[in-house]
Amino acid sequence: AAAINTIATQTQARSQNSNWEVQKDLSLLADNSSSIQSYTGSAAIAEKASLGASGSYNHLGGATLAEVRGGELDANGSVAVEARRSGAVTAAAIAGAGAQNLAFAGSIAINDLGGSTTARMADGARIRANKHVLLAAQDDEAISAFAGSLAISQKIGIGGAVALNDLHANTTAEIIGSATLIEAQGLGDAIQIDAGTLSTSNPGASLAARRKKQAFTGVAVVAASTHQVDSLVATGAIADKAGVVASVSVNQLGGTTTAHVSQQATVTSAKAAHVGAYHHDQVLAKAGSLALSGSGAVGGAADSTILSHATAAKVDDATLDAHDAVTVDAGSGAMAQQMVAGVSLSGKVGVAGSTAVLLANGSTRASTNHATLRSVNDGLRITATSAISSKPIVGSASINGQAAVGASVIVAVLDQATTASANGASQLSADSAVVLAAVAQQTLNSYAPTAALSGSLGVAGTVVVTELKGSTEAVVDGTSTLKQTRTDGSAQGVSVTATQTSTVNNKLGGLTLTGSVSLGAVADVILVNDNASARIADSAVLASGRDITVAASNTRKLDSLTLAGAVSGTGAISGSVSYIN
Repeated sequence: AAAINTIATQTQARSQNSNWEVQKDLSLLADNSSSIQSYTGSAAIAEKASLGASGSYNHLGGATLAEVRGGELDANGSVAVEARRSGAVTAAAIAGAGAQNLAFAGSIAINDLGGSTTARMADGARIRANKHVLLAAQDDEAISAFAGSLAISQKIGIGGAVALNDLHANTTAEIIGSATLIEAQGLGDAIQIDAGTLSTSNPGASLAARRKKQAFTGVAVVAASTHQVDSLVATGAIADKAGVVASVSVNQLGGTTTAHVSQQATVTSAKAAHVGAYHHDQVLAKAGSLALSGSGAVGGAADSTILSHATAAKVDDATLDAHDAVTVDAGSGAMAQQMVAGVSLSGKVGVAGSTAVLLANGSTRASTNHATLRSVNDGLRITATSAISSKPIVGSASINGQAAVGASVIVAVLDQATTASANGASQLSADSAVVLAAVAQQTLNSYAPTAALSGSLGVAGTVVVTELKGSTEAVVDGTSTLKQTRTDGSAQGVSVTATQTSTVNNKLGGLTLTGSVSLGAVADVILVNDNASARIADSAVLASGRDITVAASNTRKLDSLTLAGAVSGTGAISGSVSYIN
């Protein structure tokens, strides 16, 4: 059984070289919502040999665009140009096979979510509002996937299940063009914009449902997105002679979220000016396998998760001028939980293995480049904030009559880049505080137990390798100038800070119990090569009526617990090691 489903919708709301004049609010909205539900299944039963296979391919793409190109928009109320997109895929692929001699069951679910969501003001558009101006792009993508198989045979049973999930959508909010001018007086009630954070009151809800909002007055350019994967892969084989099973889950979350003002565009606000880009990832991946056989059993399960999203808020060769606060803010958050288990049960020989791999190499950047930013009566902030939390739980058990081998492996590489920078000849000035700050937090809690039980020979091995190699940087580069003017006690001066916090808490164990020979080994390796830096270039200028602070902080808390045990009637060897560098 096979299913192929594709949706690539084009949704546009556009104003090109048009002149609008309204007495109240003006709204330009492009809104697209797409979903796929796919269920495939197959079963094969034969006297000698049978093959059951099921597959599903699901793709969501297309483009959602809200834009104003050229022309003049004049509103006595507020102007809102918004692009919204949501995509959801629910897919299940199930296969079963039964035969006397050979039974093979395999299933695969492939889910691909891409496309673009863009909100744009460009090509000399002149937009004026007595209240507020909002340019917003929002995208929410979610995958719920299940792949499962079961093979039953009197002789040989083979089962396999695979889930491949790829999210790579791009979300952009941009004001561009040399003659593009956006003006807001900031009168009346505040509008609601994305705050860049998630509510913790209902952690079981979707990321989209947990968005937090904040009140705002002035001009706001916001790009916000969420990517969410919930994947379950399960395989079983029951056979008299040999059972072999494998479950594989692969999750890749990439794409971009960008909010920017560039190409000589100008934004003026009688209240605040805000450029914000926010993204959140969440992965819940579960992979399990069970091989049950009278003679030989092999059970393996693996998950690989890659987090590579790029989040950026920037002002390039443009002007932001506001009476109140000016902010350029980039924020990202990621949570990955991997649960992987492999089990083999046989009367003679069995092998069980499980593996989880996590690679986090995304980026979060807030920057200016050859830009002019000014807050007349408040502060100016260029901030980049990232947080990643991972909790892999990986275990294997091999229980067999004669020989048992069990292995559990976790490999985690955290290579996030978090940067706040003023580049080129940027001119940043404010009456109150001028803040350039990069803040990164990464947390990894790994759990890996392994067990091997047999009548004669048992081998159990557990290995966890963790590498921290990210960077957190606050940089004033080129000939940029950061200037704070107020001198009274309420001012906070100029600060350039980089703060990184890393927490690793690994717990590993291995147990071998046999009648003759037992071998057990546990190893935990933690490699630390991350850095935090605050840097001022030789030609850059910092000026303040109060204090100037340049500081970098890197805090690491690394905990490792390794336990190994071997029990045997004849000979037993066990050992554990923890290496931190």
